[in-house]
Amino acid sequence: MKSSSFNVCSPNKAFTERLSN
Repeated sequence: MKSSSFNVCSPNKAFTERLSN
């Protein structure tokens, strides 16, 4: 999962970080 690219598209960084973990 490309969290880097997804993080930019997603406004909720905390949520994306949790998915990345």
